[in-house]
Amino acid sequence: MRFLNKVIFLSFILVVFFAGCSKENDLVYCTAEWKPAFAEFNVVDKQTGEDLFFVDTPRYNTSQIVFFKTSDKLQKDTIRPAIEGSGKTGFFKLALINTVERDTLIMKLPAKGPAQSTDLYIYTIKKTGGDCPQSLLDRSFINGIEITPENGRLIFKK
Repeated sequence: MRFLNKVIFLSFILVVFFAGCSKENDLVYCTAEWKPAFAEFNVVDKQTGEDLFFVDTPRYNTSQIVFFKTSDKLQKDTIRPAIEGSGKTGFFKLALINTVERDTLIMKLPAKGPAQSTDLYIYTIKKTGGDCPQSLLDRSFINGIEITPENGRLIFKK
């Protein structure tokens, strides 16, 4: 009887093992890592083309640029872009909400006096193809004007 139990048990283990190795299942498992889409950009003077942040004598401090969601009426939840690089090679990197196809943010910079300079930043997201699609920045607009990337970065003209 013991021998029969061992044979049945080993047979069951072998069936489970070989069933798990079946090639009928062609599922592809993507990693659970969430990768946000990014907008990499510089802000330049509209007339001179000079960068307003990443130069020897910047017009603004990098902490002075902030973004807000349009739904944040009191503008309490600031979104600050990360800073990549340093000196004249520096740029901003803004993590975008990639669960929506289109979103609008308010970009604020200090202006002369107590006023603030505000701009509307609108972006669209696209999905890559393949088994594990990723979200990427598709198009960007500042105040309704489309921005075409230059050398991989967006140039916001102020």
